[in-house]
Amino acid sequence: MTKLTVRSFLPYTINFDTKASSSGDVTPPRRSTDSPAPIVTAKPPTLLPTDTPPRSPDDPTTPFGRSLPLHSPALHFVKPNDPRTLTRQDSFAPEWGQGKIFNQPRSKGLDVPPSTILEYAKAQEEAAAKEIGRLQTHKSRTLTHIDGNITPARTPSHEKGSLQSGWNVAPAVHGNGALTNALQAASADSIAGEGIHHFGTLGFPTDGLSKHKRDEISDFLDGGYDAHAVFVKDADFDGHYTHFCKTILWPVFNYVIPDHPKSKAYADHSWKYYVKINEAFAKAILRSYKRGDTIWIHDYHLLLVPKMLRKQLPDARIGFFMHNAFPSSEIFRCLAMRDELLEGILGANIVMFQVEEYAYHFRQTCSRLLQVEATERGVQIEDRFIEVSAVPIGTVRGKLFHARMEPEVSKWVQTLLKKYQGKKIIASHDKLDSLRGIKQKLQAYEIFLENNPQWRDKVVLLQVVTAAAQEDKDLDAAISDIVTRLNAKYSTLAHSPIVFLRQELAFTQYLALLTIADVLMVTPLRDGMNLTCHDYVECQDGRGLQDKKHGSLILSEFTGSSQIFRGNEIAVNPWDIPQMARAIKFALNVRPEERERRYKALSEIVDRHDGSRWAAEMLRQLNTAYEAHQLRDAHSVPRLPINQLSTKYQTSAKRLFVLDYEGTLDDSDTSGDRTASPSGRIVETLQDLIAASDDNVVYVSSQKPMRQLEEMFSQIPDLGLIAENGCFVRPFGRDESLSLAGKLDSGKGEWKDGILRSLRYYNERIEGTSIEERQCTILFHYDKVASHDAAIAERHAGEMANHINEGCQVQRVKAVPTQKAVIIQPADVDKVTACEWILADMQNPQSQRSRRGTAASSTTEDYFTGSPPNAPAGMEESTLLSPVSSNEGLASVKDPNSESVTPKAANLSADFLHSHETPLGVGSGTPEFLFVAGDGREDEPVYVWANQLRAAEGKAVHKNAIANVFSVCVGKRNTEAAYTLTQGASGEYYVRVLLRNV
Repeated sequence: MTKLTVRSFLPYTINFDTKASSSGDVTPPRRSTDSPAPIVTAKPPTLLPTDTPPRSPDDPTTPFGRSLPLHSPALHFVKPNDPRTLTRQDSFAPEWGQGKIFNQPRSKGLDVPPSTILEYAKAQEEAAAKEIGRLQTHKSRTLTHIDGNITPARTPSHEKGSLQSGWNVAPAVHGNGALTNALQAASADSIAGEGIHHFGTLGFPTDGLSKHKRDEISDFLDGGYDAHAVFVKDADFDGHYTHFCKTILWPVFNYVIPDHPKSKAYADHSWKYYVKINEAFAKAILRSYKRGDTIWIHDYHLLLVPKMLRKQLPDARIGFFMHNAFPSSEIFRCLAMRDELLEGILGANIVMFQVEEYAYHFRQTCSRLLQVEATERGVQIEDRFIEVSAVPIGTVRGKLFHARMEPEVSKWVQTLLKKYQGKKIIASHDKLDSLRGIKQKLQAYEIFLENNPQWRDKVVLLQVVTAAAQEDKDLDAAISDIVTRLNAKYSTLAHSPIVFLRQELAFTQYLALLTIADVLMVTPLRDGMNLTCHDYVECQDGRGLQDKKHGSLILSEFTGSSQIFRGNEIAVNPWDIPQMARAIKFALNVRPEERERRYKALSEIVDRHDGSRWAAEMLRQLNTAYEAHQLRDAHSVPRLPINQLSTKYQTSAKRLFVLDYEGTLDDSDTSGDRTASPSGRIVETLQDLIAASDDNVVYVSSQKPMRQLEEMFSQIPDLGLIAENGCFVRPFGRDESLSLAGKLDSGKGEWKDGILRSLRYYNERIEGTSIEERQCTILFHYDKVASHDAAIAERHAGEMANHINEGCQVQRVKAVPTQKAVIIQPADVDKVTACEWILADMQNPQSQRSRRGTAASSTTEDYFTGSPPNAPAGMEESTLLSPVSSNEGLASVKDPNSESVTPKAANLSADFLHSHETPLGVGSGTPEFLFVAGDGREDEPVYVWANQLRAAEGKAVHKNAIANVFSVCVGKRNTEAAYTLTQGASGEYYVRVLLRNV
């Protein structure tokens, strides 16, 4: 089974041979005074104090020797000539289309939109006029012969290419280095099965390539590297990547809200290009896709691709991984195209993030903006359940270890140790932009030196920064001022407290720096993961350097890595400057035993999140989600076999029926209408089912209040009732009803007051809405809102559900968006809770009765206090009323003794009902036949509960194993039920058919 990994850039690119310059297809880079030619060299990178005049770069005694060419591939790769080399994970690539690393065409990108809307409109008109002029010029350059033939004029010589024949494959600079390393490791470890095929662009403008050249490159990459190049127009990709992804999406995902008119200009200008590029990727995948392939889409550049593919490939296995952070709903809602982006992501079977915080934000955002139900496991949309999880990526430790063994690394280690002998070294490596927290870090270092004069000549901060794509002159000036002030104030003739390098280090120098650093300081204001700290942990194992090991890690709490390190790092808030200053002092003074303890814990975590293991876990979760989706698919679930149902019914001694009312027994009542009454046929069918055998126990479940249900079914006094989706139960054959909601019963608490105030706020502002208060639930209806206000009502409903879910966690109350309504109900009680109590009640020999409650010794009080009938000694009510939440598939609860997830719906059964082994059918009142039927999402946990009770091959595993279980879903929808009913038939119809057959 092939894995198709889809990303904006391939892990490989093309380097053209400058010697083949006679003619060609590629437009050569034009000489420019502001862009140096590739042969120009930079000043030598140095970690020496800059007070002393540097020696000649050619002097072999210079600590860093000869300088590297500007933008050399050696800055990014261990082996630049090997396309499959280890890629540096923290390197910052130059802007797309600049051709600075390899010999490649330059970009003829789009003009940046003006800063105001009025100027933007004017610029659009000028661009349209320029395009008309270009077309007219092109037309005038054609030659019309007397015979009518048209021949294009010759292309000017400066527009011809100069890189015709020679080219070679090189490792790509653009893209996610951690992803590249992880996928290569997964392929080497045979984790990917039949292999990984890559889809992406080549990382440089390709308009200048002829079709022949494109085909030549594409065929070579396909055959030799399993890489499929996606060719798009340069202007489209520039609008997509440079203008939309980097100017709109990336800032928002990192909590920088567009708050100026220019942002709207960018969005209007580039959204169409974002859509075009996503469509181009989707088409490329469709051309290569084979049934059974796994499609694995990465990052925010391709958010629309999952939905585009789902439309064409309904049964495809699609996963999406977001490598960047995902903001809270309050930030994400600022995007004008927010709904389209969310719906695009939800085309996948599973959506994965780096850490749980980002996954939570995504679920919350979907619930708030799309008005869909979000659970701990994922998001439920109309016909599918999308799993949402967190799988942190890491380094590939094996490859990094081999890179550290390079002789060049050892050379730089010894050079730096000699230069900074007797000094404590604080290392830092950042991109020069406002989100990296460089300014805050330097301010903290300044406070540290001011407050700790004993350290001023014993510590040095080696700060390496690389240029950002968009220069921030104010930030640059502020940082320069701090560096100048620090060195001017605290430097001596023999020592400078800070060495500030405004250029990139070679990969070998970067590894050497991490090896000899006593402290690494990583303080971004926001970062999706940050793997520099993972590299640092790997380099601090002390191999060959007993005096330089187990260094301290100061890490911003706003990075993804901080959330998985579990406090073994020195976590700081980069906005709290004094705290960071104190952290520096603590890191320098920490005892060796404490450093070793922290290092061992960090090393274990980094090893556990190895890139190869990450890829394996990603694929495992994707396969699990896909298989679960296939099992729930409406086309995969078989029809209810009526003959088998009749046979099992006749051979069973005791039977339990749990039938949903709205949409199941009565397919005309799907909205919980308070005035609805059951038809005479439904009443007659239920009466016949109860009268057919004394062994039949029948319950009807509903979202309606208990009092209304009792009035509706007053003609069937023995009928068992489940009201308000499990909050209340009237046991079969009894008069009294029982509350399972505990303190959430309105008679025992005042939890509704605050929620009702919030609901009234929305009710007063949206005409046509109404509030329905029940004993344990509240419904906010907006089905009667006028059509022109429908969108506003849906938005407010999503916001309201989000606020309740966030603010009422302590009260254990949740809000569930449904069709034209929001239901506020207990978070820990649902229909499964009621079903488990019913099963426990049937097992209790003291609760057996003939009809109407005679000889029933257990009372209502038993259900409110203490333990239920037959409960093990010592089991408290809080244990029995364990948290259960309605969602698609298994509800989940964390086992306090492990990190694994166990079924909530089976919590009571596992602890109590299933705790004693027994032969099948033995036990006081244990049913041998279970029939549950429903039609809505709130019934899905009941199907799961019933399916778990099914005895395997006629052998009971626990006390509650049931030989014959039929879980049935009415209608065509994805479901956990074992069977479906024929479209158009109701549950009442099948019950009547069953009775006729028996």
